[in-house]
Amino acid sequence: MKKIGIQPFGTTSVGEEANLYTIAFKDGSSFSATDYGASIVSCVVPDKDGKMTDVVLGYENVKDYEQQDMFMGSVIGRHANRIKGASFTLNEKEYRLCANEGCNHLHGGNSGFQKKLWKGESRDNKIIFSLFTPHMEEGYPGSLQVSVIYSFTKYHTLHIDYTAVCDQDTIINLTNHAYFNLAGHDAGNIQNHFLKVNSDFYTPGAADSVPTGEIMSVEGTPFDFREEKQIGKDINKENQQLEYGCGYDHNFVLAKEKESYGEAARAWCSTTGISLIVETTLPGMQLYSGNHIHGEPLGKNGTVYHKRDGFCLEAHFFPSGLTYSHFPQPILRKGEIFRHRTTYSFGIR
Repeated sequence: MKKIGIQPFGTTSVGEEANLYTIAFKDGSSFSATDYGASIVSCVVPDKDGKMTDVVLGYENVKDYEQQDMFMGSVIGRHANRIKGASFTLNEKEYRLCANEGCNHLHGGNSGFQKKLWKGESRDNKIIFSLFTPHMEEGYPGSLQVSVIYSFTKYHTLHIDYTAVCDQDTIINLTNHAYFNLAGHDAGNIQNHFLKVNSDFYTPGAADSVPTGEIMSVEGTPFDFREEKQIGKDINKENQQLEYGCGYDHNFVLAKEKESYGEAARAWCSTTGISLIVETTLPGMQLYSGNHIHGEPLGKNGTVYHKRDGFCLEAHFFPSGLTYSHFPQPILRKGEIFRHRTTYSFGIR
């Protein structure tokens, strides 16, 4: 039997009351998310011995989500990842954005979606978060209405459905920035996790991690995850791309039909036996090996999170897509509906 509960999650610095929404099953598995940033707070699934294990890094109250700067579990928008030069051109007009990472724009700017209190509700056994963002907020054109629906099933599958509409042409690129550790959120380094990525190509970055526009083969590089290998196997090899990212922080070109729903990646922890399969309708996926995780604030149960204690598999459009016409274009036209799904399925292997 599924139950959905809502409980207070603390007060933001501007006096807004945040809530925590939880979907729970009789077997002890559960999923929790807060309306602050539409952030995933926990995902509890059984390991090979039946022990319930929380596989998502997170915090215990909204103030810690406000304080942290690692985008823990948050929905990222209006445009996820980086935009070169903090500007883009749409319909022959240039739009200037906030430069919040050097001269580039990162994860929606200083007031991105991860810093918003979304409207939350539970309906039809789902958690639904919705947000309105006005014309020219952070420099983006158009008034945008966006919703994110989390569905967690008794089979330990998490569906994330994104929809959005805008009153004029705009750009949008949504993802979720959950950090996973299949040994448990407090289990430490994830470099011994096994990973397979359904990709023959990736988009290398410059020193600032913004794509150069090249689409390069993974063949013979540390970015070849076509056959399962441990995340840490090649992470310290001498490689300029790994030096730029301080590890993996790169977009992979998914090997599936455009706009189709297909497998992006699968991961596995030999200690717990917990596996993860990622499927998505989106064209790219950022592998981030948690290179800049740090211990402040303390995580759930007082856990101190360290570098590479979690990894992210962020399905999205390519970073800085409008900079390069051969990249998939994250354009949402007036009257159209942005509709995409990403699924994280947990199991035992």
